[in-house]
Amino acid sequence: MVFKLADSGYNNQFLRVNLTSNTIKIEEFKKSWIDEIIGGIGLATKIITEEVNPKADPLGEENKIVFAVGPLTGTGTYMTGRHVVATKSPLTNFWGQSDAGGFWGTNLKFAGYDAIVIEGVSDKPVYLNINNGSVKIEDATSLWGKDSFETEHILKKKHGTRCKVLSIGIAGENLVKFASIMNDLGRTAGRRGLGAVMGSKKLKAIVIQGSKKIEVHDKAKLKELNKKMLSILRSKNGIQFLSNGGTGRDLSFLLSVKDLPLKNWMQDDWPMENAKKISGITMKEKGYFIKQRACFSCPVACETVVKIDEGDFKAELQKGPEYETLAALGSMNLIDSVESLIKANELCNRFGIDTITTGSLIAAINELHEKGILRNIEELELGWNNPKAVLTLIEKIAKRDGFGNIIADGPKRIIKTLGEKAKECFTFVKNDAIPMHDPRTYIGMGLKYVISPYGPDHTRADAGFLFYGNPELGIPQLTDPTPYDVAKAVVVTENFSEVIETMIFCAFAFESWAGQLPPSFVPEFYYAVTGIEKTLDDLLKIGERIITLKRNFNLKIGIKREDETLPKRFREIPRYVNNTPKTINVDEFVDAYYSIRGWKKPY
Repeated sequence: MVFKLADSGYNNQFLRVNLTSNTIKIEEFKKSWIDEIIGGIGLATKIITEEVNPKADPLGEENKIVFAVGPLTGTGTYMTGRHVVATKSPLTNFWGQSDAGGFWGTNLKFAGYDAIVIEGVSDKPVYLNINNGSVKIEDATSLWGKDSFETEHILKKKHGTRCKVLSIGIAGENLVKFASIMNDLGRTAGRRGLGAVMGSKKLKAIVIQGSKKIEVHDKAKLKELNKKMLSILRSKNGIQFLSNGGTGRDLSFLLSVKDLPLKNWMQDDWPMENAKKISGITMKEKGYFIKQRACFSCPVACETVVKIDEGDFKAELQKGPEYETLAALGSMNLIDSVESLIKANELCNRFGIDTITTGSLIAAINELHEKGILRNIEELELGWNNPKAVLTLIEKIAKRDGFGNIIADGPKRIIKTLGEKAKECFTFVKNDAIPMHDPRTYIGMGLKYVISPYGPDHTRADAGFLFYGNPELGIPQLTDPTPYDVAKAVVVTENFSEVIETMIFCAFAFESWAGQLPPSFVPEFYYAVTGIEKTLDDLLKIGERIITLKRNFNLKIGIKREDETLPKRFREIPRYVNNTPKTINVDEFVDAYYSIRGWKKPY
């Protein structure tokens, strides 16, 4: 018998599935864990750091992968339709995590579980079938080799349209080290190669149907907080932007502030018309945009749905490309064809590979070609603004075909193959591609990229509050912040990011450019749902504890200072803002960050 741990908000249990022994257990979410890690990413972090040997082979039997939701998931709290995934990353060889929106995570909660722990390795392809209290490991031999869209369609036909499907494509099966995990036809836990971990375990998919009602401690209070939240969200320009075209609505604005990456971060400017050509507004003008769509319990609806009916880049009805995808596969490669980018996004989602890493690797390949380090690949003509080459390379990577087999392992193997002269072409940190915001011009971004325990991430921490101030987090409004000021803002907002992912909220709800919700909303929502009183300071200390667990995991692996610095081109090649050259030496920011954290510098 599992005791009732809180008045509501928790299922008090999680699944443990061992694919080697073909066993399924239900384990207790212990009461003491609440004060320690809350849930969500906290629960996933606790399990991985306590149970996985830091030196384990990420693609070996010893590694585990955890899917988790938080106490607010499924309660009707706005902007909580996400789930987190954690493991040891095969791409970085350090801590690995990603998250995704949609409906799959909410159904995990409705099925009666706060998390799923997958361990061991199956001797044949399998999928996990969860229908409330019924949990089965089923044969997936007929699904192996199918893309993620086909897999979802087949499993929905078999188990009913109400089920939610999470799966890998052929990239995950082929252990591509930046393979993603897909759900809800285009939603993705895209980064760090978590799909390859599923593939290494021969786990093709997890199907979930849940019907449990999640109890709420104070429904009236929750309703009141949702009403306040909605009022604030509707007043913010960033949220209105997201609700009218999604993250990729208008790339010309990001180009105007020199945030949009160009030609593998080597080029300063681009015709404004080119940036507009690959934006969401052009998808609308050309009739490719169908509608906006929301995750579970979200009033923002930032997801776009697109379709191309005919032509070389014909694409079926699907989730549209996000900004990061448009920039990584588009402007990073000087591509100005939005049709080709919709198709490239479809291929990446079908095959299950991260669009950011894929686009960045292709940009590096084009630079290597331009510099004469790499000739054409298997008679494929390389070069900038070559959409068909991008589509071909995506397929080669996913299938590990020819030189695509080398690219599929990431920068380190390419450099080993081509020599050290190739190294300068890769804009990666911890062997993972930096996201599509320029660290030379975007405050705090460079520091965020290098200190994140799982590789560069643009949504983790938010120094942008220095422009507005955030009294609840102790961030002052400053016109000319120093590296120490930036590091201090990153530390406190990084702690808060962990808090958000324990619950699990969407980051857009609180980011300085988007929802700007007061951080004090989090303990208020937590109390309304669970009846457990926590102050914001209590939660921030828990966030810091989770960061420390991840840091210690990486230290045991052997993280070094060289793993926490930016590629030299960001120090040497400027972007020009109002005719002023902008570069960044991230080391002084990192030194300040270590000092504030009280950490020793790794050498």
